[in-house]
Amino acid sequence: MKYPFLSMLGLSLCAAFVFAPARRAFFEGRPAQEAFAQSGIAGSPDAGSEPAPLPGTAGGASAAPLPEPDGGTGATPEVPEPPVTRDNYFDRALFIGDSRTAGLFEYADMGGADAFADSGMNLYKVFQVRLQVGDLGELTLEELLMERQYGRIYLMLGINELGYNQERTAEKYRELVGYLRQAQPEAELILETNMHVSRKKSDGDAIYNNRNIDAFNDCIRAVALEEGLTCIDVNERFDDGEGNLAEEYTSDDAHLLGKYYADWADWIYENRK
Repeated sequence: MKYPFLSMLGLSLCAAFVFAPARRAFFEGRPAQEAFAQSGIAGSPDAGSEPAPLPGTAGGASAAPLPEPDGGTGATPEVPEPPVTRDNYFDRALFIGDSRTAGLFEYADMGGADAFADSGMNLYKVFQVRLQVGDLGELTLEELLMERQYGRIYLMLGINELGYNQERTAEKYRELVGYLRQAQPEAELILETNMHVSRKKSDGDAIYNNRNIDAFNDCIRAVALEEGLTCIDVNERFDDGEGNLAEEYTSDDAHLLGKYYADWADWIYENRK
């Protein structure tokens, strides 16, 4: 190098310029980093300094999440069920029975309930017959239970079977109860004891009398107890106080007069569990 002293002079001038703020700070008693900052030469940030906040945030904090429409739970609000009234109580109900149950649907307001009932219906043919059920057409019981899901199923059978062996009839009754529970596990199954006949009918008939009716009604109560089911007894509404269908409620000694079927339907509603 031809002029080494010029290079040394340049380096000295640069050093003097760069470190002049620090030298002044030394004599003024200020930190050197402060002097560099004031001169426009920024040093590295301290290890503990906070980074600049992101745009759209306050002080670097995350923006608060929007509240959920239901208060923050994230669950879909449940639609409350309408209150139970006489007008809607029988909606999604099925009644299985004989001519007495058929009369209930002929003379009383049963709302949206279905009936699988007919004169002469009994436990020995309940799976074989086809009946008209509402707007569904003619169906067997099995087809009906596959077609619709019910909330409650009422069962009243047994009086037309009084001429059969009672033990065999009781077994058929248990089989039907078991089938209904399996076919419609979500439905409440309600067993109904059979309505009495009048004293006149009971005293004059060796088969269709209240002694035999009571014996089979005891079988129904036993099944309800074994299965943990509700059992209702409408005889408390229409009996004469001595275990017979009261004379004023019937004209044929076995069925209610048409105007009293509405009382039967109301009694079922009023004695709901």
